[in-house]
Amino acid sequence: METATEIIETLTQLGVTVKVAGPDRLRIEPASRIPPELIPRIKEAKPDILRVLQGRPSSSLDCGASCYEVTHPETGKPAKIHRPWDGGCRARPEELTTRQVERECWHCAGAKKCRCVSCALVDESGPCAACGGSGKTVAWVH
Repeated sequence: METATEIIETLTQLGVTVKVAGPDRLRIEPASRIPPELIPRIKEAKPDILRVLQGRPSSSLDCGASCYEVTHPETGKPAKIHRPWDGGCRARPEELTTRQVERECWHCAGAKKCRCVSCALVDESGPCAACGGSGKTVAWVH
């Protein structure tokens, strides 16, 4: 038997949208694109399909079956991993918010000084050229 995720992926590849329409109802459209042999498998896996779709965050309802959520390593907040190339994700890049975050300098690892050729031109251990001697750099993240 196919898993619910496999059925959702199959429907998505056929250009069919699958959404939760109530506590025990699915909205699958356009129905005209569903092959007749797939209908009994959908009915059999309906409780699992509902569980998979209900387990997704509400902001991810337009995601494909292969999109998922992870915990951002720096903020500890949920971060969405979208996979639009599989044909199922309808999340658009303009929906993603970009922000600036301050991080430890990648070049001096926060030490503020460095002995590399670029940074040590003035003396043996000059201020880091990448962060200007602050130990911090700025990065843009989604």
